[in-house]
Amino acid sequence: MSVIALLVLDGVPAHQLTTPGLVLDAVARGASGDAYELRICAVPRTVTTAEPAALTVTADWGVEGLESADTVVVAGHDGFLDEPPAGVAEALRDAVGRGCRVAAVGTGTFTLADIAAHARLSVRTLNRRFRAHTGLSPLQYLLRARLDRARRLLEHDQDATIEDIAVRVGFGSSASFRRHFRQATGMTPRDYRAAVAPAAPVAPAATARPGAGPPEGGPSR
Repeated sequence: MSVIALLVLDGVPAHQLTTPGLVLDAVARGASGDAYELRICAVPRTVTTAEPAALTVTADWGVEGLESADTVVVAGHDGFLDEPPAGVAEALRDAVGRGCRVAAVGTGTFTLADIAAHARLSVRTLNRRFRAHTGLSPLQYLLRARLDRARRLLEHDQDATIEDIAVRVGFGSSASFRRHFRQATGMTPRDYRAAVAPAAPVAPAATARPGAGPPEGGPSR
């Protein structure tokens, strides 16, 4: 039986916590016997999901649940730009090192441990070399790219809601998107959209043709 560990951190979007279980359950229905063991591994063991309608969830496993997993699925979370909790990056590096598959639910997750392992670098060295080349850490670069794309969508896709844009550019929640956008621009996404919206065209003023009489209803000379 294949062991799949879903790693969730504080601020995980609720749908990214529930979707893997729903998908694996659907797959298992068509298989004989127990196809999968799904472990919910939370660090810390009790986490709160992202707004709106935040829920408190206590998992059966902590980071130790990754040790014998065949696949590790990393869920997004609001604090993806912060340093991960102690032991998480090391556990992911160990998983990659033993040939474990590492995947992500949605976007917004940190995968530096996986990238560094493939490059045969430590996460610290990867960060240092990336910063030397771009002037930013990998996560700062990713955030800037997401916000740049969000600005383009706000400017050119008037039909997309703020929630739609948050998902399309890779934020774990619309609240996280709004917070980072305001920090970067000093404006909310909605205010930014209003500020850059093209002004309504103004109809040109009527001009009299040479030799024409006065406008209808106007005074005659």
